[in-house]
Amino acid sequence: MPINAFRKIFEKNTQNPETPEVEKRPCKKCGASLSAQELKKNYYICPQCGYYFRVPARRRLDMIVDAGTYEEWDSEMDKVNPLDYPEYEEKLNEAQAKTALNEAIVTGVGRIDGHAAVVMVCDCRFLMGSMGYNVGEKVARAFERATERRLPVIIYAASGGARMQEGIISLMQMAKTSAAVKNHSDAGLLYISVLTDPTTGGVTASFAMLGDIILSEPKALIGFAGPRVIEQTIRQKLPEGFQRAEFQQKHGFVDSVVERKDQKAILSHLLALHDSDQSWQTWSEENNLHTSSSESLPKTVMRQIESWKDNTPKSRQAPFSGIMRQKTLNKIAKRHTDPVEAVHQARKTGRLVASDYIGILFKDFIELHGDRYFGGRCSDHRRHCDLLRRTGHGHRAGSWQDCRGDRCPELWHGFSGWLSQISAPDEAGREV
Repeated sequence: MPINAFRKIFEKNTQNPETPEVEKRPCKKCGASLSAQELKKNYYICPQCGYYFRVPARRRLDMIVDAGTYEEWDSEMDKVNPLDYPEYEEKLNEAQAKTALNEAIVTGVGRIDGHAAVVMVCDCRFLMGSMGYNVGEKVARAFERATERRLPVIIYAASGGARMQEGIISLMQMAKTSAAVKNHSDAGLLYISVLTDPTTGGVTASFAMLGDIILSEPKALIGFAGPRVIEQTIRQKLPEGFQRAEFQQKHGFVDSVVERKDQKAILSHLLALHDSDQSWQTWSEENNLHTSSSESLPKTVMRQIESWKDNTPKSRQAPFSGIMRQKTLNKIAKRHTDPVEAVHQARKTGRLVASDYIGILFKDFIELHGDRYFGGRCSDHRRHCDLLRRTGHGHRAGSWQDCRGDRCPELWHGFSGWLSQISAPDEAGREV
């Protein structure tokens, strides 16, 4: 035996067993070899090119839910093969052994920065996250429990669609889960859907796209049929970035694209804005109990309350200079602005616009872009509310760019989103 070969065998046999080899994973985009520890530290994102690795359900929960607070539901579901599909049960056994999961979704209740919520996470490693009877049943049960306990729901969706091995039984889960979402919504409760790569097929066509707020990870594939199938069907070249998260946000299907490192903070903030203890009704009741104390309210609010008691309401002090203050002064001085001059003032590029008012009036603001409504969730010093902005022909899709003079961005037509946005705060107890 050559000496070099003997040396290699000896080094292998005498290697310290307590120091295992570091597992490496190649990046599918740039090919960089990355260690598991490096990926975990960087939220499973390639530090070289920014590629988003798919995250297993358990690790996703560790990233989002407060440690030690998650209680899993329905962790043991009996296998079902309603159509006696050949080799289907063997595939289920293999998927369970590979993932250590009972099904393609994990459901349960936990806390995010102290806020209780029902959290569900799909796992693509389990038959591509496809939805069969058990997945639909777990989702429906979780929504029913959330409705009974009056808890918000967060779902991390990732799926290839309905599970073909269960045929029409899998398609029926679309209706079942959608009905459970509707009952939860009718109870005035919050549902946040977070779309990850990929979210397609029957899951997209049911519970994944029914959220009150729909978030997404960057570059996630979101659609029903895949882009290759669409191209072959219509025999046309699809636009760049078609069905990706940024494309869907631009076209109103997604409210916000959120980076993975920011997701827990955004979810926590949204849950805080929808906390029943911080609702408008609660604030109003507390306010009525303390209006007799001048120390509990700002002086401007106390002056307003006193004016209401005298039945001589005074105009409030404007917290900013500009058009509203000028209108107040004009009323006091009984002056009338020339209509032409008013038009010129409205067209001045330096006038206050929506984003200026938002910054003045609210301490925080989360912008939402979906075509169900366009506006945002925000709060002032003590109240949570929904903020809507109406533009000339409908609601704006895109960023909060403001109309100054003749520099208006493209507007979306139609007001269906406004009806949804106005009804949602009424159910959840928030102002509009």
